[in-house]
Amino acid sequence: DSGNDSKMDQLRSQLLEAREHGKEQLAIALQFRIEERKILVSVANSREIPHDDNRLDQSMMHLRSNETELDESILEFKAFVETFGLPVNKIEPKVVGNGIRIGAFATEFLNVGDAYISLPPTAVIGVDTALAHASKTSPDLEFLLRQYSKQQRDGFNV
Repeated sequence: DSGNDSKMDQLRSQLLEAREHGKEQLAIALQFRIEERKILVSVANSREIPHDDNRLDQSMMHLRSNETELDESILEFKAFVETFGLPVNKIEPKVVGNGIRIGAFATEFLNVGDAYISLPPTAVIGVDTALAHASKTSPDLEFLLRQYSKQQRDGFNV
């Protein structure tokens, strides 16, 4: 497909440019996209789709088992949140991704700026709390956290 070829050429060109300008994170992301496209093209061009009913049944059983575990995790999480007496507004956790993970879902329309959960400082583990714990349990982690806390606060590392 010429559309796919031109997109791959564009991605490769962007990858070379990123590498030339020392933009390693961008280069890694572009390399990932290129490899992802290769896999998708390979799958799309595959004429033979393996069909193994037994394996499919095992996979479905695993997904159902995983979904049950996630449902239990959600119940435990909700109980944990309730212990803090936190006001949780307009969101709830649900099993998503064909039963493989948990996501947050709006229960009502959210406007820009709406608070959907409020956390008191006592319910948040900050650098100071983590440092106090790490100083007693893990010198390596304590060192790492001290380095982190020295970083300039730039709006992202707050």
